[in-house]
Amino acid sequence: MRTPPATKASLELAVTVRPVTDTLILETDNGDNPPIDLANIQLFHPVTRVLFKAPVGSQTWLYYDNREVGFPQYDLDLIAPRLLAEEKSVASLSGEEALKKSAAGEFFQLSGTKNVIFWVALAVVVLVLLVVIARLLPKNPQGNSQK
Repeated sequence: MRTPPATKASLELAVTVRPVTDTLILETDNGDNPPIDLANIQLFHPVTRVLFKAPVGSQTWLYYDNREVGFPQYDLDLIAPRLLAEEKSVASLSGEEALKKSAAGEFFQLSGTKNVIFWVALAVVVLVLLVVIARLLPKNPQGNSQK
């Protein structure tokens, strides 16, 4: 927020979420104030590099853009000296290939009707197991019920 008298210091806006498109829109509400004069606009975008070790002569695959997968959890401080000491070479990407959905992947991603069928089947199995366990338990003998 800037109020009169306006300062000449630069205004920095941080984008803290991943952009959905390649266009950023800045909207201002000047109200009764004179329009804001925008000059010397600069945009800084951090560049991420991938540093990895792969076996020589084998194909390496890069999978990306799965928003349901979390970030990997490992301590780079442990292997950073080894990675940085290795001989570096530039990797290049071939054409992008879309993955086919596997039957196993669809089975584990239950949704809608499949989700309901799964939970009903699970409840039936639990009930059947409880009945089997109840029948296997010994019955109270009639002769031992004396007080």
